[in-house]
Amino acid sequence: MRWAVFVGGSLGLSGLAAIFGGLNYGIGALIVLGMFAPFVPPLRRRLRPLSALGPAMQAFAHQNAMRYIEIAKPNYDKYFLPALAKIGLFERKEQIVGGTYAGYPFETYVDTFRHPFDNQLSRVATRVYRIQLPRELPHIFMRNRQSGKGFFDSVMRHFDDDQRVRLEGNFEDMYTTYTHRRTITETLSLLAPNFMETLIHSNKKFDVEFVGNNLYLYTSDYYTTSDELEAAFETIDRLLKHINHRLKSWQLTIPNDARYPYLVSRPGFGTVALGHTYFNRSFLFIGGYTVISLVKIWAIPQWRLAKLALVAASDVVMAVVLLYFRRRYQLSRRSRRTAATARKHARS
Repeated sequence: MRWAVFVGGSLGLSGLAAIFGGLNYGIGALIVLGMFAPFVPPLRRRLRPLSALGPAMQAFAHQNAMRYIEIAKPNYDKYFLPALAKIGLFERKEQIVGGTYAGYPFETYVDTFRHPFDNQLSRVATRVYRIQLPRELPHIFMRNRQSGKGFFDSVMRHFDDDQRVRLEGNFEDMYTTYTHRRTITETLSLLAPNFMETLIHSNKKFDVEFVGNNLYLYTSDYYTTSDELEAAFETIDRLLKHINHRLKSWQLTIPNDARYPYLVSRPGFGTVALGHTYFNRSFLFIGGYTVISLVKIWAIPQWRLAKLALVAASDVVMAVVLLYFRRRYQLSRRSRRTAATARKHARS
């Protein structure tokens, strides 16, 4: 409906501009209005409003003896925040279905937030499946290259390339994997070839993250049908089969200084994927700002040198902010608290 109203309104306004101002004004108005097309939510795989999904998820929860909560604030473990946490403003979990699945605490929900630089007017929505495991695993984030997200990644996090793990065989073509440099050995042990084969053949849709004792699956296609739910649980079943086998003999050894190695992303607006290389999308924002500013300066020659100096200074400030505030191997709050406790005992 919103898309139909937008198209009808654009054509109507362009027609009025052509009638009262001439054909050139009509074409110009149509071009300007067309630039706002990416802001229309249905263009970003919004097949139906989120509210239309509520009754279906409520019925699903009832049929499987699970609880249903319409809206709740995120209650993440402060020491093990998932990649989706604290990206934007006014974050909340919607249409939460929770209970027990395959003997593990389980929930699925739609994580929504507002991001000031996202190219849509509605809330950014991501379907999440979370399974609580009995043991802690290294922090691993895996971007699924098979999901067909296109140019931009669904999760608006950007991890440094020096946190990237090189996998054997053709797994690099299917998944880009990140972990802390101090847990590379444990990560490669967990992501054995048979586990990666399972991921490739059974998971065409989800980004995967292990953090603390939780397994997260993410997809930007938050609207789900019964067939898609069945496929999602089939993926979860196959992953849990391998994880159960690995957890029988698994033991995560925390380094001697008792600090938990934690993946940290750079500040910014997310990731741009070009082949096997990932760039911070914030630098595209800086580049776009520069190009637009230069075009405006070229069109209005007054005070050109001063304006160029101002644009250059703005670019430097934005780049310095992004580079200064990144902390590649920042520790979690638990790590800092543990280190402070150790120093206190040492002094006493």
